Amino acid sequence: MRSRFFLTEALALIAGFLIIVTQAFGSGAAEWIGFGCGVAALAVCASLLVDSARRHRGPSWLALASVGLVIAGWNIVASLVFSAPAAIWLMFGNGCGLLALALAGLTLHEVSTERVVHSLEVGDSAREQVGA
Repeated sequence: MRSRFFLTEALALIAGFLIIVTQAFGSGAAEWIGFGCGVAALAVCASLLVDSARRHRGPSWLALASVGLVIAGWNIVASLVFSAPAAIWLMFGNGCGLLALALAGLTLHEVSTERVVHSLEVGDSAREQVGA
């Protein structure tokens, strides 16, 4: 599996956790957990950006990682600067945005040429084994 896939999965998990935290915990705990989720999402998006730039994955992956960096950075700022009710709803929106980016990244991974070629290679080798 590609590192992009695991990084995008991690981003989806972080975003889902952030969405749940904002609605399940008290405001003080949610703000600090939201700060931690923002730092984790920032690290994941930075890793995605480095991986995409290093392997020349194209503008779509670079845009996805860059927007993720902006949202994660904004989540860190929102968790520390705004009052509790505003921070909770901003972090909820940031979590929804990160989750949408992660789902777009997973979709992009599945429709990529490499994935299609890999599926065809695995399918052809499975038919050869059955036919042998």
